[in-house]
Amino acid sequence: MEQYCKSTCINSATSKSSKECKDKKHTICVVWKVNGFCDSDFYGDDIRDEYCKETCHRC
Repeated sequence: MEQYCKSTCINSATSKSSKECKDKKHTICVVWKVNGFCDSDFYGDDIRDEYCKETCHRC
């Protein structure tokens, strides 16, 4: 459900404070996003959350 209604659904991934919504690999996340990291089916949401949750709009 999160995939289709992120902006209207409230869950643990989206309700975290902005302090917790930081990229672990900030300098590379922009490049990864351009290359499809945030939208690719190859990577799971857990991986996106771990490394680039702010850039991928996961929180």
